[in-house]
Amino acid sequence: MKKLLTTLILAIFLISSVSAFMPATTHKLIHQQGVENPINSEMYRACTNHPKLCYVGNVLTDISVYFYYTARSKYSSTHSPSFVRSLIEHADTDEELACAGGSGIHQASDIVSHNEMVPESIIKSKLVNNVVHVFAEQKLDNWVRKKYPGLREEVNVDLNDYNKCVPLFIETMLGEPQYSDMTRGELEDMFSKFIAEIQNSQTGYDTAFKAKSFFVNLSAIPFALLASFFLAVIGFLLITILLVMKLIKGDRRARIWTGTVIFGFLFLILGYVFVGNLYGSAFNNFIILISPASELVPIGDEQHYIDKAVSNTKAFLTQGEQWLYNTEASGFTALDEADSQVLLFDYILLFILAIAMIWFIWYLFKQNKVKALGGL
Repeated sequence: MKKLLTTLILAIFLISSVSAFMPATTHKLIHQQGVENPINSEMYRACTNHPKLCYVGNVLTDISVYFYYTARSKYSSTHSPSFVRSLIEHADTDEELACAGGSGIHQASDIVSHNEMVPESIIKSKLVNNVVHVFAEQKLDNWVRKKYPGLREEVNVDLNDYNKCVPLFIETMLGEPQYSDMTRGELEDMFSKFIAEIQNSQTGYDTAFKAKSFFVNLSAIPFALLASFFLAVIGFLLITILLVMKLIKGDRRARIWTGTVIFGFLFLILGYVFVGNLYGSAFNNFIILISPASELVPIGDEQHYIDKAVSNTKAFLTQGEQWLYNTEASGFTALDEADSQVLLFDYILLFILAIAMIWFIWYLFKQNKVKALGGL
């Protein structure tokens, strides 16, 4: 029932029909500030000796974002203390240790976002994780970009040596039970296109990075959500056409004009995302749409989250992978708990929206009663 509710709300709010989100600028800032002061540890030395590889390891950890909606266990796998430990155990060189260190830095950052910031946003906004998550992280990224202009451009340059880290990640992932259904070739293909997506994007990356082909992109999206999305597109288009026909036939009442504008606008929004997916720019289009709305999402003090993530990063670099034990970078436990506190509100909201939509459509197309005058 919870999944059904989430799917319906996602469709209504036009979320995730294209993507999950990686706030690239935010991760870059936290990474930079986390390593700027000297720390006496082997991990820190590896990361500062090979800074670009350390950052590559940070980014590659989110390869599993592709599975965020369809196979959560795969996402959790690369966001767990055991994954960092396995990376370190498989690292044979100082360069590979830097790659492994980057993964730990990524988790230190995500612990704050997924266990504190997003759950707080869920509770304050009364919207479930799959709806508000992307808005919350986009708002923080907007704040970072305004405060640190030019930081985004550094991301692309630092990823050019990604091939030096990929073999370590693939070897480690092949040893994870959650990836037993994937081959080395499939993982290699995913990593190469994953990096290309980040370097070619102005925002970060989306869950449809696996290929630019529209029909392949759809594999990253749950079928129920796809069905809801396409039904909404067809429904809004059909209603808009019927209302335009009324206008053409001379029915120019205020309600008809209002309905045409509302449903036409909704169709154009969904169509904008749909066409963007055809040309491989769905996520960029999506971010253009949500950036202004993201500013309305309550997330708390942005600087507090950055400072805490930087502190976590320094703790990891000082203590090593054991600092991550008993943490959950995926945040699913905290996110699910926050979801449980707002589900009732969302059920009520969904019911009200459904009733309001049904009534409005009925109101638009109801037949006016004709009163007989003078016996006619």
